[in-house]
Formats: sequence, structure tokens, C-alpha cells
Amino acid sequence: MTTPPPQDLTCLHFPGRNYIQKETISGGDWGNAGDKNADDPGVNFFPEWTVMQSYCDPSGHCTGSQCDCSASTLGQFGLSDLGGAVWKGAGNCTGGSGWACCGCAIMDWSQDPTNKSQCCNPLGSPIQGSAVHCETGWCPFSPQCENDPTTASYCAANTDDPNCLKICMKYNTQEAVTNGTRPAFCDEFMKDYCVKHQYDSTDNEDLCACITSETPDVVCISAKCTNAGHAWISDEMYKREGNCGTICLQYIKGQTTGGNVNIHGNDFQQACGNTGGSGGSADPWWSWITGGGVVSPGVAPPDQFTQYWWGHWSVATNTSGETTYSRSFKPPVIVGLVVLGLIGVALLLALLRNILVRPPTYVTAPSGTTASAVSAVSAPVKP
Repeated sequence: MTTPPPQDLTCLHFPGRNYIQKETISGGDWGNAGDKNADDPGVNFFPEWTVMQSYCDPSGHCTGSQCDCSASTLGQFGLSDLGGAVWKGAGNCTGGSGWACCGCAIMDWSQDPTNKSQCCNPLGSPIQGSAVHCETGWCPFSPQCENDPTTASYCAANTDDPNCLKICMKYNTQEAVTNGTRPAFCDEFMKDYCVKHQYDSTDNEDLCACITSETPDVVCISAKCTNAGHAWISDEMYKREGNCGTICLQYIKGQTTGGNVNIHGNDFQQACGNTGGSGGSADPWWSWITGGGVVSPGVAPPDQFTQYWWGHWSVATNTSGETTYSRSFKPPVIVGLVVLGLIGVALLLALLRNILVRPPTYVTAPSGTTASAVSAVSAPVKP
């Protein structure tokens, strides 16, 4: 005897739906236990939670015989739309009404994708509150609706809905990409979300370290992207990560004319791995300010894609063809440093002014004493 698989009961209590446990249908144990296709299949062929229509209406009118679940019979009790579901005779009424069945119950819901989409639609639908049309696992943002087209189109237009973010974060693993469980809309949704919210928090900065980068193959060259812990990595990035090979950075020394960069005549320099210069100082004199310098052979340069409070690292090539790196400060930081510098200069000038420009010290002579006498008294006495 076949037993139905366990039901997804996520949407069991969705507003408007009226499911019933099969054990509460009259008789408890009823029907043809060996034949699922019979008019009165056994109780174990039905899902645990189903929809029941008895052979009686609220006014007390009862009719029916031989487990008749035709549309005309059910229509007598106001059930005009059977939802495309499979209805079978249910309940044992032989000891009461003398009928083989007490009514009809849903054995299987319609699996029509359009029907399911209406039950899943986050924007709602005319049948969304109907247990006759919607399985116990079909409602907006439920596990069975995560990959539905209505969910994808809704989330694409509602980047700030936490339900959409919650769905995608469930599949923020490479395993979810490998086994195909990540919803197809999540990559584009996460990119849009990160454009708006990357700097809302430190966690979001880590989450968005890869997906918002405009650098090709960022997953191959940015430690922040791959080591952030929970950074969102797209399907394509995962595919690329397994075949990074040798990453070469190409630098352009632009030839300018009137402020415009001409493509013709540019000097392209390609650097694969870590490069260093020959001759000259390894670190220029200003490196103590910028924290930069020439990238020595065998030493990995700082990650130029990480955003710090002060800015980020930038990579360039000097006139000797050496790869160099230095800090690129954010405008507010630059303004702050300039203000602090001006305050420091002002304090220094005030101090110097106080030292160099002092008022003369005067000696007041006693009354009746001439200046020459004061000088004589003040002069040292020679032996």
C-alpha cells in the first residue's frame, strides 16, 4: 500500500484556507485500503491535511451515494470550482447515513504551474486564500515558492523587501550553486541590493565585497572577495574561481593631448605575478606618509579592492616600469588632514610670535635720581 509523502505544512494556516486532518473525517479508518484509484480509496492514500466536502450543506440538506465525487454532486453544495484537484470519496458513513462515503476529499492538488504561481504570488491573487486551489506548502516566500516566476519578478522590483533577502541568504554557499538549489533571481537581486546597501554596515561591506566590483575576475585577485566569510559570489564567479590561472595586471601610460587620452601611442605594460624594480631605492622617501612603495619580488601587494575608513590602496607603474602601490585617501579624510595641518601651522606661528615679539623690560629709577646716577649704581664694581 502506497503512503503519501510527508506534506510541507508551511502555509497550513494561511488566511482564508480551511484544511482538515484526515483523521477527523467520519470513521477514522475507511475506504478501499488496496486501491488508490477506487472511488473510495483507503484513508492512507490521502495526505495528512486535506479539504473535505461532506454530502450535506449548512442548511441540513444531505444527498449522495456510492462515493459520488462528480462535479455535479459537489456543485449541489456550492462547490462550483473543484480547483483541478483529484477528489475521492472519504469517510465511512455505513453506520450512520448508510452511505459508503460521507463526502469527498482532495487526494492531490492540481500541479498546473499557473495555479501554483497564483498561490505563490507575493502580490496576491483571487485564489490565494483558497485551500481548494492551494497546497499546504504554497504561499508567498514559502520554500516551494522560492523558485516560482512570480517570486523572481516581485523581488526584482522590490530590492528592500527582507523576505527576498532572506531567501537568497539561505543559498549563499557554493554547494547551493553546485546542486542547483539557489534561486535564479538571487544573483541579480543581490547586485541591486548591494548597490543600495553595501555601506549600511560592516557586515554588508563583507557581503557585497565581490558582487559590486567592476574589476573583471575579482574572485581571482581579491582576498577580500574570497575570504570575507559570507561574501556573495555569483554563479559565474564560482565557475571562474575554479579556473583562475595566472592573473596579469596591465597598466597603461596614457599619452594625453589637450587633456584627452589618445588610444594611439599609449604604452601598455603587463605585469604577471609580483614584480620589482632594479636599482634605486625600494621605498621612496614619501612612503612613510602614504604607506606605499615599490612591490618587492615575492611580496604580495595590499588588496586594492578593500575599502578602509581612510580609503583604499591603488596600484600604478612608475617611470622605471616598477609596480608601486600607495594609499588613495577618501575626500573627507583629505579635508580632515588639511584642516588638522592648518590648525597645527596656526598654533606653531602663534608660538613663534610669542617668543620673538616680546615687549621690552623697563627699569624705573627712584624719585630724584638721574639716569646717569642709575647707570652708575647699576654698573658692576671693578676691584
